[in-house]
Amino acid sequence: MKSPKEFKRFVGLGIIILLSSACSSEFMVKNMYEGLGDSFIDDVHEYADFDQHQSQLIETVADDLHHWHRTTQLPIYARVLRDIANASASGALLQRELIRAKLDRIEQAMKNMENAPWPRLDELFSSLSIAQIVQIEETLQDEIVDMERDLKRLHRGNGTEKLIRERRNEMVGLFTDFLDVPLTKAQKSRIQTIATQWQSNPWEELRLETEWNGQFIELLQRLNKRSVSYDAVLEHLLTSSTLLENFAPYQVESNRRLLVDGLHDIFKTMDAEQHARMQASLNRYADLLETL
Repeated sequence: MKSPKEFKRFVGLGIIILLSSACSSEFMVKNMYEGLGDSFIDDVHEYADFDQHQSQLIETVADDLHHWHRTTQLPIYARVLRDIANASASGALLQRELIRAKLDRIEQAMKNMENAPWPRLDELFSSLSIAQIVQIEETLQDEIVDMERDLKRLHRGNGTEKLIRERRNEMVGLFTDFLDVPLTKAQKSRIQTIATQWQSNPWEELRLETEWNGQFIELLQRLNKRSVSYDAVLEHLLTSSTLLENFAPYQVESNRRLLVDGLHDIFKTMDAEQHARMQASLNRYADLLETL
């Protein structure tokens, strides 16, 4: 489902999902992070049948991306987590401008793939046969069909209520599971308001993704015929994380303001113990990220 994914991106989970899903176990987090490269390789292989040379290229891309993420991105996440902990300790976290700045920094780190190294990806894309491109197209179409089926099933029932419940549970979990901060009834109510007022249009997002897929396949076909450069394919590939923001910037900005205002209200009503628990959790996670 796209809407919950967008909500996760704005709440700034990213690496946080990795940490909290592993129940804060350092051993499990390290194992999961080490396995990201293999997961990437497995995911790519689901799209087409690749020959041995292409498979080696995919492994090279995965290794380079993993190294880049560990050495350049994890330090950013660790720094932001420590900054938020320090802001909580000093009282600066009660400022809306600071909350917005930290959320923007996390979101930018999550979308920072344009700065990632992409060696050998040009060779991989250029080596794709027409038959492989057809396989990729069919796999993308199957994904769209699955998403459309999920949307229809969702809206046959209490779809809106389910999306609201998912958003609420994700944000409550951010505090109670990730930050180890029990929330008051009033704080949970404020989260409910955020989840209810959050704007989303999953059908429009599905249309955007379908359109993006078609353009991607067309570029691969043209690359196969050498009528377009690899740079054009890469440029399109990197737009996938900003489809909604480019199409509906006012909706995206409205959701950002809604989240900032909501977090401001929650931080303002947290007592000393809640802030202390949050600071301890954030510093512990920052320490962990620095060891990965």
